[in-house]
Amino acid sequence: MPKNSKAVRKPYDSRRAMQVQLSKLFGADSEMAKSTAETSVQWRRTLKAVLGELKRHIAANIDTDEFHRMILCSGLMGAEEALKHDDFWPGYVEGITRLCLILLGDYPDHRKRRLGRKDKDHYKLASAVRFSGRRREARDFVHLL
Repeated sequence: MPKNSKAVRKPYDSRRAMQVQLSKLFGADSEMAKSTAETSVQWRRTLKAVLGELKRHIAANIDTDEFHRMILCSGLMGAEEALKHDDFWPGYVEGITRLCLILLGDYPDHRKRRLGRKDKDHYKLASAVRFSGRRREARDFVHLL
């Protein structure tokens, strides 16, 4: 649809998208996949269960040293800690974003970057996190998110 179009856009059904994701994680017939979480309490319960599944996927698929495992878990712990607060969405998303970046190879820090054009290597990660042999599984794991 062109930008200037006056046609009404169909709203994105984020609940349906989440149900598909939950179905993939827990099974199509699971209580989680059939959930229509609407309240904060229901969302917290669902998101906490997702974190549990992610922890199990990491344990089964990511072969790395304790230091890097700790960094990976810090993202999950950040997301889990956020669920203890009223406004949990920003903290939850931050924790999952941290986890994704670490799975991609590094946790970039651009706080000291000056404004203006980005260098051509701005998005290259330093690959400080080393996974032994299971890099494909790490990428597949990110795809689950």
